[in-house]
Amino acid sequence: MAWGTFGVAHIATLVFAVVLNVALYFILKKCSQKVQVTVLGILSFWGIAAIIYNLFPLESALEYLPLHLCSFNAIILPLRYSRATR
Repeated sequence: MAWGTFGVAHIATLVFAVVLNVALYFILKKCSQKVQVTVLGILSFWGIAAIIYNLFPLESALEYLPLHLCSFNAIILPLRYSRATR
């Protein structure tokens, strides 16, 4: 299955993200705020790690810089959650 914009893999990933968000909402709403922040912080930092990982093996990294909405969220979310733990 090839990755492409609005291909099967792209739509499946978007659906998975929505299902994951809904599931995390119901799972984490019963937990303490410390657990919520920890889980969401780990997921946020995972997004930054994925951006960095995807830049290294590419021949032309300038074409794949994180300059789209999903990447901005991955960069901004850890900052938001780090402030919530203060």
